[in-house]
Amino acid sequence: MISTKDKILLAAVDLFNDKGFVNVTLRDIAADSGISPGNLAYHFRNKDVVLLEIYERMDQELAERVSNIRRIPSFENIDYEITPFLEFQHKYRFFYLDALEVCRAYPEIALRHREQGLQQIAAIRAVIQYSIERGNMLPERVSGTYDRLAHTVWMLYSFWLSQALILRASGGDRSEKPFKKPQRRTQHSMLERASAKKTTRQMMEGEGSIAAEQQPAYSPNLGAREARRTLWTMVLPYLTAKGKNNFETVAQMHGLSEGNT
Repeated sequence: MISTKDKILLAAVDLFNDKGFVNVTLRDIAADSGISPGNLAYHFRNKDVVLLEIYERMDQELAERVSNIRRIPSFENIDYEITPFLEFQHKYRFFYLDALEVCRAYPEIALRHREQGLQQIAAIRAVIQYSIERGNMLPERVSGTYDRLAHTVWMLYSFWLSQALILRASGGDRSEKPFKKPQRRTQHSMLERASAKKTTRQMMEGEGSIAAEQQPAYSPNLGAREARRTLWTMVLPYLTAKGKNNFETVAQMHGLSEGNT
């Protein structure tokens, strides 16, 4: 059975994702959790503490995802891990959509997020070096090229969600079309929202996951497959003949060819 503390955090993430962090109050979180404000205050004295606890969990979960790639940095494993990483961003999309504002307001999170970014860039660079040593990527011809490539790949995935939502924005909630003005929550809308967020909560509680190609992480048009294609488009010019053959195998196995939708 889920604890009260976890119930509060799940409700907070749902509300932050739906309305944006700055637009959510402790009373909102208490109401969505089905508990009293006093009970919530027993666990979290203010919204800042809620955010810090959520970020702590995000940090741990993301570290596990990065370690999965580090263990076996093969083309197949890299491609396989991209979709879960994008699902992670969607799961905590309030942070990735408002990262700059959150980091400005919370120096502790800003410092940790910076270190996290540098570690991810270093991990990507290590994968590139591994691919060179395995004969899948060409040796670096101009010093710093692969450092810049690693940084660019990191930028691609760190801001993929933002650009996807911006380019397809035409109204709607933050999960699909991010620029709709928040509406008052009537009893009817609360019931609809509770039903709509069931899948998200199941994911956070470990009761289910989004299948990589059956249900894109956040956009039918700019989802996980398009992100993966974009990555390989960036990397392909640096592959050896062996690397291109290995990529073609992965592309066929994982449905990356342009004929697949």
